[in-house]
Amino acid sequence: LARSMKLVRKINHAARYYQVYQRNGSANLYPWEFDRMQLKPGERILDVGCGVGMIWRHSWERIPENLQVDLMDLHENNLIKLQTYYRERKDLLAPGVRLSFRHENVETAALDGGYDQILMAYLVHSLEHCSETVEKFKMTLRPGGILNVVESVDVQMLEEMDALYQGFSEATCLGNRIAKKKAQRKELERMLNACFSEIECHVFQNDLTFTVVEELYRFLMDSYQELVQELENSATDFIAYLRGVMGQKGKIVLHSQVRMYRCKKKEEA
Repeated sequence: LARSMKLVRKINHAARYYQVYQRNGSANLYPWEFDRMQLKPGERILDVGCGVGMIWRHSWERIPENLQVDLMDLHENNLIKLQTYYRERKDLLAPGVRLSFRHENVETAALDGGYDQILMAYLVHSLEHCSETVEKFKMTLRPGGILNVVESVDVQMLEEMDALYQGFSEATCLGNRIAKKKAQRKELERMLNACFSEIECHVFQNDLTFTVVEELYRFLMDSYQELVQELENSATDFIAYLRGVMGQKGKIVLHSQVRMYRCKKKEEA
């Protein structure tokens, strides 16, 4: 029950985050991810940790002909939602597009070879054995195939949130998390470079603009537990502080960044 409740909270949190980015963001992430993959007709794709398939939903009618997409997720409810979406809209797909659904843990799942591309979005920090899993993906790719690793790199946003808090309290709140995020990004890039010799890094910038204080406050409280702990007894004063900042600037902008690493397996000699 505890694990189930934790999952429900995680899903609800992700849904709230998505809504904020839809309302306040400057760009649409999922079509950007889709375009970066440069999919070709007839390719075979593996999407691990696919969730409810947002990258596919947002470009449904642009999926190339004869594409075969294997969708894998640890959470069965995500796959059920995606299967329902597929059944209701499969007539809108290009000819020959095939989607299959696998309720499995990617770290233990048996994978056959021959994938043209693998998509691993927002999954790295959830894996227990990340290096081994990335190596398994590399073995699963055909020569010349590409592993797409997508991760949020919100160091700048964290620093901006921390600056807001410091303006209120004259103390740092998110310093440890900022250091952890920087270390995670460095370790991810080290790991990928150890496994692949040819890597392209594409950066997606999505600025969040807030003009309503209450919406900004809810977003900050939803973002990191450290802020909740620090501000639980001074919420009214902090909201008043935010009103003053927004009154001076007219708006508050937080800078969010996503990176897609396109890691290419060597062609056969």
